Amino acid sequence: MNSVLFVLGGGIGNIVQATPAIQAVAAEGWIVDLLLHCNSSNDLDIFRLPCVREVYTKAPKCKYDFQLNGPFTPNKKHMAKKLLKTRVNYAQHTPEAEVYYDLAKQIGVKISMGDSDIHIGKKGPWPKNTRTVAIYPGSKPDWAMKRWDKFDHLAERLDGNVIVIGKDSDINSHGNPTWIKRSWNWPEKTEFFSGSLTEAALLISRCKFFVGNDGGLAHVAAATGTPTFVLFGPSSDIKNKPFSSTAYSIGIDLDCRPCQFQPGGKNKQIFDGGKGNCQRKMKCMRDMSVDFVMDAINLEMNIE
Repeated sequence: MNSVLFVLGGGIGNIVQATPAIQAVAAEGWIVDLLLHCNSSNDLDIFRLPCVREVYTKAPKCKYDFQLNGPFTPNKKHMAKKLLKTRVNYAQHTPEAEVYYDLAKQIGVKISMGDSDIHIGKKGPWPKNTRTVAIYPGSKPDWAMKRWDKFDHLAERLDGNVIVIGKDSDINSHGNPTWIKRSWNWPEKTEFFSGSLTEAALLISRCKFFVGNDGGLAHVAAATGTPTFVLFGPSSDIKNKPFSSTAYSIGIDLDCRPCQFQPGGKNKQIFDGGKGNCQRKMKCMRDMSVDFVMDAINLEMNIE
């Protein structure tokens, strides 16, 4: 039986975006191992899918027929007969899942991609009731331009309990450099959870729906099958929307968005990690009202 080593890098969200391609390769009978160069977490059990034989964080000593290198990975060949890289440009107008699927097509895979998927454990927290909504107000600290500034106001409007999920830097700060200056004012019904990624995935899977910024946890949420609403401002919803039938993007229509990968003068991007050069003072996030977000959620959830 032929074997493949997927070499994947970036953040949790990038790797989740590769799971539809991984599943397609395995569905055609290939043995699949993963080598992960993840820059955001050591909690990688969520990638121990039934279709994956082994997950490595250090170079394996196995021999493979093909090594498939995704973006953000070292240009190093391991014990594989042939190394392949994606031919698809990593840009804002291309769904990221298609970048990884190109690797599958290069080895002859023809099965189409299904939804993204993760391994969800069986032990972990339960929400108070089935009407609980999970909120993710954070992002990586140096990608603060992804953050919406009205999650606490949204929590007040939601029917049922609210649980805010994230690390302290997600919940109690607004990233660095930040554009949100005020502190959160969460309603009394709000709970907070900052456990492991596998525990967070299980908790989200038991919630009514999830709403959050564009980030790794949004991809995890969508991969659990829970209805997932992702708020997009400067980043591209075409590229970054979770590859799942249960995921929905929310963003206002502006001629300047998305500005991801767009030049902002002096060879700098308008929107980039640790940088923010928006000349419109984050209009894409400031002008996204709670009513706008609520209407989008209610429409998909069939709530009147």
